[in-house]
Formats: sequence, structure tokens, C-alpha cells
Amino acid sequence: MTFSIPIDKKLNFTIHKKKNKKFIIIFSKNYFLKYCINIGITIYYNKSCRSLILKTILFTKYTDELRDMFNTNNYSLVNYYTKKIKFTGKSYKIKKSSNYFSFEFNKSHLEIILWKNSFIKKLKKAKILISSANPTITNFISSKIINIRPINPFTKRGLRNSRGIVFKKIGKKSSS
Repeated sequence: MTFSIPIDKKLNFTIHKKKNKKFIIIFSKNYFLKYCINIGITIYYNKSCRSLILKTILFTKYTDELRDMFNTNNYSLVNYYTKKIKFTGKSYKIKKSSNYFSFEFNKSHLEIILWKNSFIKKLKKAKILISSANPTITNFISSKIINIRPINPFTKRGLRNSRGIVFKKIGKKSSS
């Protein structure tokens, strides 16, 4: 079994051997990741592709999950995952405090979103930007915000992802 770990241009790596284990340390200016690998796995470096190639005799059924984990972890060292949320409608307001956003969407009570390990920024009156190093946190927060006031297909008012396409439904036709 072989799989490769692509390494971004902004990242560096070192390989250390200690007793029966090998350690791959991938680092940037501010952060680092340390992977512990068994001694039976051989490590090669492909200069042209800038990737580490791991080879082992054993076969595991989790190769795709391992590859995805390596890719997301290495990507999150340098970049952020972002999502934009737009809203349309009358008298909809978003107020930002130091630790939370409060949403006023023609309801009898306020909706409040708290967040950790992510950045939420109000871009315009009707746009919010969510960014985090972890894609699951970004998706979770955006789905929580969108579920506060989902889009109404008849009026096209509500919250949606910025590049989401919304089709307007035709209402009832009166018989005359």
C-alpha cells in the first residue's frame, strides 16, 4: 500500500527516528504537526511533486480516510476554510458583540450564535464571512446560522450560502 502526502510550498518537514518509531514533523512559521509512524513504513520524498510517499506491506481499509486526514491537516496549517452567508428580507438585522452574533429576523425572540476556534466577520449589512482552520467547524456554524431562517421559496427571503441558487416558486393562481 502506498499513498502520498502533498506538502504546500509554505510548509517544511523533517523526519526523526527514535527507537521503533519515525516522526514526521510538518511545520510552518507559527504551527507544526507531528505524525508518529511505525518503523515498518518506508518514507520517500518526491521533489518534483513536493510530496512524501509512504509505503507499507500491510493493507488497511482506511487509506482514503488517512489520505484525507493528512490533506486537511496540512491544508489547515497554512489556509482557512471559508463560507459566506447572505440574507434578504425586510427588517432583518445582525448585531455583532465581542463573543456572539445576535440575529433579529421578525421573530419574538433573539437568536444568538456563539463560536469558538473560528472567525466570523460581518462584511456588509447582508453578508457574513465564517472562516476556520477546521472544515467541520465552518460547516457546522454555517448550517446553524442558515437554519435560523431558511430561505422561503415563494418570497426568496431568508438566509442562504452566498453562491447558492434559489428558484422562486409560483404561488396559487386564483380562479376568475
